Order: sequence, then structure tokens, then C-alpha cells
Amino acid sequence: MVSWTRKFEMYVRVLRDSGGSIGSSIIIAAAEELVTAHDRTLLVQCAGHIKLTHDVSLSLPSRMGFVKRKATTKAKAKITQEHFRQMKPTYLQQVVSMVNCHKISAKLFINLDQTRLNIAPTSTLLAWEIPIR
Repeated sequence: MVSWTRKFEMYVRVLRDSGGSIGSSIIIAAAEELVTAHDRTLLVQCAGHIKLTHDVSLSLPSRMGFVKRKATTKAKAKITQEHFRQMKPTYLQQVVSMVNCHKISAKLFINLDQTRLNIAPTSTLLAWEIPIR
């Protein structure tokens, strides 16, 4: 019979390998569920000795050899400039065909640079000013 700690390690490894984030709340919930499935009388809530706290959620992954991942703030280019230049005419043609197909107003513009802009100025546009088709 596989112990609950071994099942926990397998679950966390599968979760991390599939790209899921592993925070302390995920660790506590997974450990609590696995201990409950194994033998709930081990938990403090059921007069046992296992108390799942934030300290435990930090200890379990470190005992497995995991380290905290550091996120990067630098954006990575997924495509090269040359590949973008090759794809741009096809992309623009798809946009034109969608505009024509869905009869989108010519007043709507699309910003193709990389700045983040709202399509509709929601802070100044009132509900009764929005034209309804």
C-alpha cells in the first residue's frame, strides 16, 4: 500500500510537470485530501497528530527537492521579426475578412503595435452613448 506522502509527492510532481502553480493553499488542500482518504483520524480535526499549516506547506516541497520559482518580468518573443513580417499580410487579410463578414463599423480601429489600449474608452463612455444595432 502506498503511503499518503508518496501519493502527495506524485500528485505535486504531476501538477508541476503539467504547468500548474503550486502554492501553499494548493499544498495544504492536496495533503488534507490525501490524508483524509488514507486515514482521517491522523488529522488534528479528528483527534490525530497531523496539523497542516503554512509551515508544513513550505516544508513538504522543500523535502521533495523543489525550490521556489522566480518569475521573470522580461517578455520573451515567441516569433522572430522575419516570421512576423511573413505572417502579417495573412493576418491582416483575416482581419479584413472578419470585419466584412461581421459588418464591423469602420469607426472601430485596431492598434497593431504592442501598447495596451482599451478598444472602448470605458471610463468616459456612458451606456446610453453606445450605439445598439
